[in-house]
Amino acid sequence: FCLLAEGQSLEQQQKRKEALEKDIAILQSQLSGVSSRSEQALSFLSLIQTQKVSRQKMVRQSDAVIAAYNDRITATQREINRQQAALDTLRAHYSRLVMGAYKNRDVRIWYMYILASDNVSQAFRRFSYFKNLSAQLSLQARKIEKFKADLSETKAGLLELKRKAQAERDGRAAELAKLKSDEKTQQQ
Repeated sequence: FCLLAEGQSLEQQQKRKEALEKDIAILQSQLSGVSSRSEQALSFLSLIQTQKVSRQKMVRQSDAVIAAYNDRITATQREINRQQAALDTLRAHYSRLVMGAYKNRDVRIWYMYILASDNVSQAFRRFSYFKNLSAQLSLQARKIEKFKADLSETKAGLLELKRKAQAERDGRAAELAKLKSDEKTQQQ
């Protein structure tokens, strides 16, 4: 639920960022339309100031998006750690099962164990035990493979989040450079 709420927040922040980008594009087109005549210099300066304020908002919005990505990355890393611990537990249990099956792998011993039963009920229980042991080994192997696949998928999601966060950081750096350029133009 937290990841869903963060995702919605992230989507809302992305939409606000896109709206700011559109505002900056409109201001940029207005700036390019203003000629260098002295009566329009004040209008040009006003547009530069407005664009500068919009870029500052854009940088703050990028900071919020980056923070949201960092929160999601942290949550995903915790999930990976939890899945890795569960996978390690399953592997340890599976190795104990395989080791026990290996020690008692001789089929003749199994048959002797079943045939040495005191009655039919006990023989049936012993047979069921061996049958269940085989099924348990197969089930445990499938669980391990599923956990490995889930873990790989979660790690891929983490890498994608990190890539998106880095792209957002790069975009923020570009906006900061444009902001400094706007400030320089305003000073001139």
